[in-house]
Amino acid sequence: MRAALTLVLFFHFIISQAQVCPSNTSTPKALIAGDSWAQYMWDDGTHNNIFDKFGHPDKDLLGQSLGSDPGAGYTGSEYAISGSEARQWANKTDFPWIANVITEITNNPTVETVILSIGGNDILAARSDGGWYQNMDADAAGAEAALFSTIKDNTFVIIDDILAAHPNTDILLSSYDYPNFNTGLLCFAYACPKRTDLSYPGDPEITDAELNQMMITVEKERITWLADESKLYFDNAIGLSHYYYGNGTDAAGTLSLPEQAPPFSNNFYGGNPTYPSLRSNFRNTADPIHLDAEAYEYKIIHQTMNYFLPKFRKDITTTIHSVGGTGDGWTDGTTTGTGEVRVGDFNNSRSYKGILNFDTSSIPDDATITEVSLYMIRNNVSNDNPFTSGLLGSPMIDVKTGEFGTVDVEAGDYSAAADVVDVGCFHGTVSQNDYAMRIDLDADGIAALNKIGNTQLRIYFPNRNAGSDYIDFNTGDAVVDSDFSTVGLAEYMGNAKPFLDIGYFVPVPVELVSFEAKENENRKEVDLFWVSASEDNFEGYEIEHSPDGENWTKINYEAAKGAGTYRAIHENPRGGKNYYRLKMIDLDQTFEYSDIRFVNIGSEISDLFVYPNPFNNQIHIKVVQEQDIDVLIYDAMGRTIYKQAFHSDDQNHNLIIQMNEHLPSGIYILQVLSEGKTNTFRLNKT
Repeated sequence: MRAALTLVLFFHFIISQAQVCPSNTSTPKALIAGDSWAQYMWDDGTHNNIFDKFGHPDKDLLGQSLGSDPGAGYTGSEYAISGSEARQWANKTDFPWIANVITEITNNPTVETVILSIGGNDILAARSDGGWYQNMDADAAGAEAALFSTIKDNTFVIIDDILAAHPNTDILLSSYDYPNFNTGLLCFAYACPKRTDLSYPGDPEITDAELNQMMITVEKERITWLADESKLYFDNAIGLSHYYYGNGTDAAGTLSLPEQAPPFSNNFYGGNPTYPSLRSNFRNTADPIHLDAEAYEYKIIHQTMNYFLPKFRKDITTTIHSVGGTGDGWTDGTTTGTGEVRVGDFNNSRSYKGILNFDTSSIPDDATITEVSLYMIRNNVSNDNPFTSGLLGSPMIDVKTGEFGTVDVEAGDYSAAADVVDVGCFHGTVSQNDYAMRIDLDADGIAALNKIGNTQLRIYFPNRNAGSDYIDFNTGDAVVDSDFSTVGLAEYMGNAKPFLDIGYFVPVPVELVSFEAKENENRKEVDLFWVSASEDNFEGYEIEHSPDGENWTKINYEAAKGAGTYRAIHENPRGGKNYYRLKMIDLDQTFEYSDIRFVNIGSEISDLFVYPNPFNNQIHIKVVQEQDIDVLIYDAMGRTIYKQAFHSDDQNHNLIIQMNEHLPSGIYILQVLSEGKTNTFRLNKT
């Protein structure tokens, strides 16, 4: 169940996106920043190729790199800097790296994610320059913890500054992998002196297993940071090279894959940490740290599968695979085939049209479909690729509500009338086998989906030429190829079948207009108010309370009265934060929850003013007396979208918070905290 306003906004946004679908342009969605791992991944150009592999070439990665740290005072615009350390980034007076990232996002407001690779050089600085070394606590108790705390503080300067300027941006921490310091005759160039630097004086030199444990310790520490920031994510690749290449003793594919999604366990790493990564996986014969382009590609593939692809696919309600068998295949108007879905031509004499059959009857009859994307995975090509050559014109997709003839692929499907013609936008080069093509249906194509039976699709080119230029895609009978060299969408989905991603919503029995929670200071109670516009087949509301936003208890119940205004009282709430939500229960006992509201019970800051309300892109906070304050802003779901510390150092100080201009309209909660006192404001974004 969702409030009516939320449904309308969601519907408008998705339909707008479906209708605006340029095939030959890409939109910046991510940015890669940090040290040499960021520099190499950007210089290799792999991210955009992998986005294409998964059917999203319309998403773009931004980067600007330098091959070496130019030192303090540099004024260039780059932000992927080989050799850079978190402590340099945090020194904003001498180094422009944070400002450069913020400027790039400001100039490209469609960027949603910063991939941040930082901290490795702070560790590797070792004894010579204040980094990590083995048994460092033997010199000073707590030295290792102090180093990690410093790296965290410096890293969070980067994170907090980016989020303060662009609060809707995600930060994806990029992990490292096991090194290999056994560089032979070239050891003198870096590996041998650095191994000594990382060893405790008087002890045997640090071993490969101990170096790996150093990396595990570092990444385990960074994983704990996720609890401090809701916009922070972790890309775990520690031991990934062992999984794909083996370690010289264990074969590829026999060792464990590192854990790919939170919550991460103590054994989050992959491979066998007693062995280094293979020397053949590194950038050159003298390099003990940086992977080669192919090894980085596996890291980026998993980064895409675990973070980017779910983000790119958005809020999918259901996924439906094609039926396979005799329901998927191709026809040239005379003959048919069902071993593949063929699209293209043959020697200027005939065209191949691919036919796909989907049982879309599982979509509720009263659903409003908001988006539909078709994904197909290539398994063969003949001569020129017509999706990139342009020789056959622009590809087209037709939709039939039901069947062109029967559910089987037939010769007559070639020219049978469709309900709508040329209603999709094609994304993808399908330049190699196992690359995906994504086709977004426009509003007409979406409307033609059949909610009570089958939907058939026809994919083809309008022209043909003297060559034999076609692509074969997998059918609904396809399985995953076990070859590591082709890891992609099939491995992510668990099969290589064509599928439809469908987003829809169903009208709900209750239409919640508003929900408010407010402290009654005179009676030390919390008043809860909500308004519903309609309540069809609806039983009532359970009012739930939580001290932390996670653990909930029922405190009251209000039976449905057909719509109108409701009030409930929470007597004797706890001091501090109190969270509230409504459990909205239908007659059939299905239920959903309202957005979360919270009230802070306690003293308030005096002489504090927040304006304007409603706000557009700026919020002003007027604090009369000198004090340190923390400002936090939450969205309607209780997620932190902004936090910043300020000091008001003169009378009538006016603090200005610049919000992201793309922040969605709606209700936001602003909290101002100072010396144990809290003020909470409910603001409306226009």
